[in-house]
Amino acid sequence: MKHFFDKMFRPPLKNNETLAVLPPLPAYLTRHEAQEKAVIGWIARRIGQLLPLDAEEMDLLFYTAFSYPFGDKQESEFDTILYFAEHLVHQGPSDGNVIEQVSDMMLTSRLETCLTRVAEEYHRDLSQDAKSQNATRQNDVGAYAPSDTMGDGWDQRVWQVYRDVIYAASQKKFLLITDQEVQQYLMGNIYLEMEIKERTDITKCREHANQVFSALEPNPSLIMSRLLVISEAVTNILKHAEYGKMTLVEDGQSIRAIIQDKGPGFSMDDLPNATLLAGYSTKKSLGQGFTLMMKMSDQVLLSTSPQGSTVILIFNKSQGKE
Repeated sequence: MKHFFDKMFRPPLKNNETLAVLPPLPAYLTRHEAQEKAVIGWIARRIGQLLPLDAEEMDLLFYTAFSYPFGDKQESEFDTILYFAEHLVHQGPSDGNVIEQVSDMMLTSRLETCLTRVAEEYHRDLSQDAKSQNATRQNDVGAYAPSDTMGDGWDQRVWQVYRDVIYAASQKKFLLITDQEVQQYLMGNIYLEMEIKERTDITKCREHANQVFSALEPNPSLIMSRLLVISEAVTNILKHAEYGKMTLVEDGQSIRAIIQDKGPGFSMDDLPNATLLAGYSTKKSLGQGFTLMMKMSDQVLLSTSPQGSTVILIFNKSQGKE
């Protein structure tokens, strides 16, 4: 690993001091991307701590995670650590032994021991987080709707009532979720990430999504219905938000289309009609979008606030709609 770190430090300037050259950050990172890179860096740094590496090497592992060109090529122990960390974050929470999944890596016994230990720690943390979230939801109704996920004037208990009523009335097809809850649906194998900025991106999203669905679950009629509702959701980004992002995630049980935007959010007052009345439309609503999405997918999730919205379309692999 030494040859890599030698490149990252400039020669002595004066008084035998060495100046570290931190890797340049990408020009733009979404909040989710920044969070993900930070977790990858944290895992890589934790591995370095167990090896052990010196403080400068551990810090550099963390910083490099934000700009590292992840791929299948591991030329050094440094590459292997970052590759493993990235793979661990992107795998589903129940995808099994990550060491077995990256068995093509050349691992020393010491490094393999460290990787195994960190993977166990990471999965234990995820499990504890999930248990904590479930306990909070059961004991505190306010946890469903923190103030930063609701529109102006919305009380937490009112938000909860809307959530429960719409969920029951839609026969469990539509569920309001918080911004924090969105993160769990981003976990899994990410097959596609695309920005939506202009109308041509709608066609690109549809084409790339078609390729992913064709590879994962080739069923022409099933794919057509899924592409239809994805196009509907992506189109509405340009109508109401002007900028957004689509992500396709697969976890073995389902394929999820996650459409995020930075728009003004949806009016809670309109949601019951927009989700339960076919054909209902206002200038600020999705029109027939939600009813179409519920018809063509297994479940629709929505997180919305004045800072933006996330629509999640869930397509169950074993129970997809023909």
